[in-house]
Amino acid sequence: MLTNYLKQKGYSSTSRASYIKNIRYFQDWLKGEAVAIEEVSYQDGLAYLDYLKRKGLTQTSRYHYLMAVNHYYDYLIEAHKLDRNPLTRIKIRPGKRTQIYQVIEPHELHRIYASCPAETIHKKRNKAMLGLLVYQGLRTGEVYQMQVDQIKLQEGVVQVYGSRTSNERTLELKPFQVMELYEYVMNGREEILRQSNEETQRLFIGISGGQSPGHYLSEIMRQLRKNHPNLTAQQIRASVIVKWLKQYNLRKAQYLAGHRYVSSTEKYLQNEVEGLKQEIEQYHPLG
Repeated sequence: MLTNYLKQKGYSSTSRASYIKNIRYFQDWLKGEAVAIEEVSYQDGLAYLDYLKRKGLTQTSRYHYLMAVNHYYDYLIEAHKLDRNPLTRIKIRPGKRTQIYQVIEPHELHRIYASCPAETIHKKRNKAMLGLLVYQGLRTGEVYQMQVDQIKLQEGVVQVYGSRTSNERTLELKPFQVMELYEYVMNGREEILRQSNEETQRLFIGISGGQSPGHYLSEIMRQLRKNHPNLTAQQIRASVIVKWLKQYNLRKAQYLAGHRYVSSTEKYLQNEVEGLKQEIEQYHPLG
């Protein structure tokens, strides 16, 4: 089923519901056009996007609708119901969106990570997930979908796979992360596998097979927000990227962040400037 496919990909219940809603919208459009799913062409895809535009949807909304349809085709291909996705050549970027995050300084990020407990197997797993946000700046989806073989403990790196919206990259792990991940993979994860009687290559797992890695990460953020109100995974990633921009040139920061377009990285330079302006206006108003 499509819902199970999206769940296996690590999407939250909210994201799954949004994707399914957008997919049904596409299916209804196909019915109105009397086009069968297996007959959809590249030109049909363009016509659908034009239809969305005429309906008044923004570029960002059209991007999300197209992404949902691409997930639908991936599901159909994996289920051996189709052998191709006719829309792969259609590219649309989300519209420009200005979102200012309050940047968290590196020492504060480290303090947040250090405050995360790791007494039990499950807490060790959660802390390992948090570390990949704090030190490697990973997207939550990249953490959810991580496989065991992506962690190269001997080399001290993590390999992050590319996707439609991000580039592949290899990132260094902190020495203490290597030790903690080794302990989790060799002991904690093996124990969870024995208790759950589950066979999987996913790195982050739980005894309850019905819970996705997204559940564990949400659990971490809820705990952290007790002492750090309004903290989000997106804010952590933005803070890490801003730190990279201070340390390295733009292209290096782009590689580390996995951005396909350098313009995506440049937005974080703007984030820092706008954030500074807000601080100046707050504490040193000119009016």
